[in-house]
Amino acid sequence: SFPEFNGTPEINMSILVAGIGSSYGADFLGWEVADFLARGIASRHPQLGQIPAVLQLEDGLQIKKFLHPTAAVASIGGYRSVLFVDAMRSSEHLYGELLQLHANDLQPTSGALSSHSSGLNDAINLSRCLGVLPDDCWVFGLNALPLEDQPFSAELQKKLVAALWQAVVNRCSALPFSRHSLSA
Repeated sequence: SFPEFNGTPEINMSILVAGIGSSYGADFLGWEVADFLARGIASRHPQLGQIPAVLQLEDGLQIKKFLHPTAAVASIGGYRSVLFVDAMRSSEHLYGELLQLHANDLQPTSGALSSHSSGLNDAINLSRCLGVLPDDCWVFGLNALPLEDQPFSAELQKKLVAALWQAVVNRCSALPFSRHSLSA
């Protein structure tokens, strides 16, 4: 049987980084960045400064990979912050340009921004309609047009990782409770 849902998810203090992607071309970006962050935190990679602040986060930083944007809808309820990572398609931006968009700036479409047939913007709007979208929800990505069948260079990926990691660190420092402050 399904759990009872009263329309309001219980909010915890954690952050979800949701990598959207597949193993094809530029679409591999979301998965690759999610994997890099997970490995980087575990090995304390020098590109990821301020790891102790992230590890002190009360409910933790969750990093998950999804094959399709709509698969993330069931997972985002209850997170304080959700940061999506995906390859994007925009004719208004240069190839490889770093894009950071707040969820409120996205409108339902036919998937024009995403490299998926139904886009991340559609999944975000579905989450909003279901009442599970947190106020702090952002999309980070690189523009894949016109080279969607090509993976992004390591240099472009580093630019995205740096912006995404800074967003994670900023959210950790803004949260009112950490394991350290609760035990003091």
